[in-house]
Amino acid sequence: MSIQQPQPLEVVIETETVKLSGEVSVKNITKLHQELLAIAHQIKVIDCQQLQSVDSSFLAFLLWLQAIKHRQGAGSIMVRHTSEALKTLRQLYDLEKILVFEG
Repeated sequence: MSIQQPQPLEVVIETETVKLSGEVSVKNITKLHQELLAIAHQIKVIDCQQLQSVDSSFLAFLLWLQAIKHRQGAGSIMVRHTSEALKTLRQLYDLEKILVFEG
């Protein structure tokens, strides 16, 4: 049995949607932050369909992004195609009312 190595984080920006693939962890969360800092207020959807794995640093990133949008009166973000692990983290931190997940 071979162990599949996580793929590097890839970020694709399509207008107001950010599509992520690979792995998001404390090792690469700074890259994600830097890539999206300038357009954070424009983002409406984070699509996680192609993500292989995430850790709690991604949850912190989503909170940061939501805070920016809130301060600027730019609405909420929708996080689509979330994994069970991410849903569990959101529940453990009692963030269901702050972070909106779809699918």
